[in-house]
Amino acid sequence: YLGVTVPALPPDKSIPWNRQKVKCWYWRENDAGYVFETKVSNVIVTSGLQTICLKHSDKVSRVQKRAYPRKNVRLPVVYSRVRVVEEGGKKKAFVDKKETHWGTIIDISVGGLSVETTVPFDRGSYLRTEFELKEELKVVGFGKVKRIERNPARRTWNMHIQFTKIDKKYRNEIFAVLYNYQT
Repeated sequence: YLGVTVPALPPDKSIPWNRQKVKCWYWRENDAGYVFETKVSNVIVTSGLQTICLKHSDKVSRVQKRAYPRKNVRLPVVYSRVRVVEEGGKKKAFVDKKETHWGTIIDISVGGLSVETTVPFDRGSYLRTEFELKEELKVVGFGKVKRIERNPARRTWNMHIQFTKIDKKYRNEIFAVLYNYQT
């Protein structure tokens, strides 16, 4: 059973919780968000707090869209715009060194990373990232900007980047960082 304390209501107000269907959402630390539907089995009132008891449910769904967990880090990163041009009916990509900037990786996963920067690229832009994951290990990856968020308190932007191409050895090193093991 799961007990949930509900918001305090004025003395003359109450919610008939018994047998009500409820939808619950919770987060498991360093994992994901989950949701389930259930019914209220009992209501307990002590010291003015109303606690609802929920029936167990085997139908818990993971609602987080990420395939890999993320780890908070603070690592310097150099990123450059990748331009795609068409030559002779074929598409070619090249790294535009004129559009190279510094940022800070604030979280990382095998699927991508988030970069705090003062010079964000537009959503949908392709870029090349280069950073040192640990001493003497330079990681190079290519990715696409999936989302941008402004952080007005720090006067920066957070670019959320999904890797589109990264070498298998670098992916393994990122796994090692996420799960605290040696490669």
